[in-house]
Amino acid sequence: DNHRTDITIRTNDERKPIVTTTAIARVLGDLKIDPVRVTMGRMVVGDAFEKEFVVGSKSGTAFNIKSVGLSTIALEHEISYEPANEEKSEWRVKITGTVTHPAPRFNTPILITTDVEDESELTVQMYGQLRAE
Repeated sequence: DNHRTDITIRTNDERKPIVTTTAIARVLGDLKIDPVRVTMGRMVVGDAFEKEFVVGSKSGTAFNIKSVGLSTIALEHEISYEPANEEKSEWRVKITGTVTHPAPRFNTPILITTDVEDESELTVQMYGQLRAE
């Protein structure tokens, strides 16, 4: 999860009695995604594609993926996922399909739901340039 907040500090400095700053943080859990984003590159309508990424536990703890989904009119797609090892500490996610509509700045989130407490939802960005021809 990414977090951002403004912090206001009251000081005893007469020139700057109030100082405001922004704090940005990212909370890293046990699950990791490799690669961290799915790149389509440059494709045209009618092109077939196959993209793959792995969701894994840094600690080697077993977990389950409950669902993987994305919503876009630019692609006709199927998503499959299966354990990448017997321990179920890594899962391979595969997205296959065809480009159906142009999207010059294609960018859509892939939502992954898991049974991991505090990491029940993960998001991976999928992006590229999808052209008419």
